[in-house]
Amino acid sequence: MDSFVFYSPTKILFGKVSIEKIGSEIKNYGVNKVLILFGGGSVKSNGVYDRVKKSLSDYGVADIEFWGIQPNPFVSKVREVISIAKDVENGIEGILAVGGGSVIDSAKAVGIGVKYQGDIWDIFEDVKKKPNKGLP
Repeated sequence: MDSFVFYSPTKILFGKVSIEKIGSEIKNYGVNKVLILFGGGSVKSNGVYDRVKKSLSDYGVADIEFWGIQPNPFVSKVREVISIAKDVENGIEGILAVGGGSVIDSAKAVGIGVKYQGDIWDIFEDVKKKPNKGLP
């Protein structure tokens, strides 16, 4: 096996009061506007959505929402979200995943894809392609 360095600066908040800390955590990165990725609608029915939005609002963090990240998402969906995040008019400075594993994985790919000059799938197909930057 080749030697390599794996660096993954993903921060995951977990627990009862974690949601209330989201706005503060995002501001710690100097981010004023995020793209929020969601899966289905359960976050609305269980109250998570309202709590996330309140935390962001409390800290002056604006957002754009993207709904519909499915389990085992297709790369086409990730490309769609990358396009939204890259659009200068949207002013996205960070990515926020609210959901399970597929939402989190998609958010990580979007964060990298926004700064990557090629197609996001290149990184998955060719181990020599390495992203240098990403959005928080």
